[in-house]
Amino acid sequence: MRRHLLMEALTVLAALAPAQTAWLEKHGVVTDEIALDFGHAFRMVER
Repeated sequence: MRRHLLMEALTVLAALAPAQTAWLEKHGVVTDEIALDFGHAFRMVER
């Protein structure tokens, strides 16, 4: 589950700007949520 969250966060982070914008609109959040989601997922993944 944790790795899945990281993969989702990385997918959004690596996406082109139009895809990121669509993701932000879909989830009703602001731009920094992309980085925050990645940060949270990265810290949760087992090393």
